[in-house]
Amino acid sequence: MRELEFLPDWYPRIFRRRRLVMLQAWMVLVFALGLAAWSFLCGRNVQTARAELSTLKGDMSQTDMDLKKLDQLLELKRQWRLQDQVIARLGVHVPSARLIAALESVMPPEMALLNLSVDTVEQPRTVAKPNGKSEIVVDRQIKIRMLGVAPTDLDLANFMTRLTSERYFEQVSMSYAKERQERGHIMREFEVVFSVNLNIAGGNVQ
Repeated sequence: MRELEFLPDWYPRIFRRRRLVMLQAWMVLVFALGLAAWSFLCGRNVQTARAELSTLKGDMSQTDMDLKKLDQLLELKRQWRLQDQVIARLGVHVPSARLIAALESVMPPEMALLNLSVDTVEQPRTVAKPNGKSEIVVDRQIKIRMLGVAPTDLDLANFMTRLTSERYFEQVSMSYAKERQERGHIMREFEVVFSVNLNIAGGNVQ
């Protein structure tokens, strides 16, 4: 016996469309939730990146400060090394601190020292004694080569006058003097050579 169909023909189609609409709605919901999660993760990543960037900027600022301090320490080390070289080359008969103090006393405040080369020169010679015998003595001198800059020729001339007036600086001569431009300022670069006789009064700079 054939079963009777009481549902109209369009009802299955409507039912299938309804299921399709529900499936599409669930897909849209899942997509929306995925998009929201992706947006949340992107926002959190952006916040994390901003925090890391802020930390990086702070680290860079601290690094810049450390580099400046390192430059200052390197400059101080260079000055100490220069003083150590001066002390090593002066020998035991000349107090290096007194020699440096003497140079500073004749240098005007506007003058800057770029380099200081100190060499000890020893030359033996034979000296006759009253008893007819002879002995060998050693003449010792310090040869000093000084490189610096001065604002004007007048400052340089005043420095040379003061330098030659010191009784323990001998054979004072200027190797050269020329213009030097640095950071838009024109100054005078010069090199002076002089010596200290270590045989006079024990060679001590008073």
